Amino acid sequence: MLKNANDLSLEDVMDYIIKEFHIPTRKSLENIKELIQDIDDEDIKNFPKLQYLWELYIQFKSEYLKHMENEEIITFPTILKYEKIMNLWNRDMLKINDQHLNYVEMRNEHDIFTSYLLSIIELFEGLDLDRKIKKIQQEFLDIQEKNLEHADLENDIVYPKWAELQIKILWDKKSN
Repeated sequence: MLKNANDLSLEDVMDYIIKEFHIPTRKSLENIKELIQDIDDEDIKNFPKLQYLWELYIQFKSEYLKHMENEEIITFPTILKYEKIMNLWNRDMLKINDQHLNYVEMRNEHDIFTSYLLSIIELFEGLDLDRKIKKIQQEFLDIQEKNLEHADLENDIVYPKWAELQIKILWDKKSN
């Protein structure tokens, strides 16, 4: 866990999230894809719950990749833009009617991803797994651990600071 996250700039926290969570998670998801594709009929016969793994994985991967892309392309750059505006107190830029980010929605997505991951991890519970299946399980456990830290940083640091910025910007617009 990033120990001094409260003392870092939003940009530093967001860079950390991308480098420590987004990039490795993308790699893990690709690795998991290959591992799941190696599951054969014999594995399904031995571990019937695994017949649902591919579908859950595809749903989770699709949603998680969209979330990370949204953060990298829209959310984080927008927050940084507003932070820069506030730091420069550039009133002309404050008049720009720009989109407001819904951090509550982003926060809720973290809960959804946790649900997906717990559903997937649950498929492995109580099974006497072989090495191949244990490797898949461990990949999902690693993503879950990273997802929790990722969500904590965003929910406890990035989004509250963003909410403060939005309030300051709206207050400044109203007072002009």
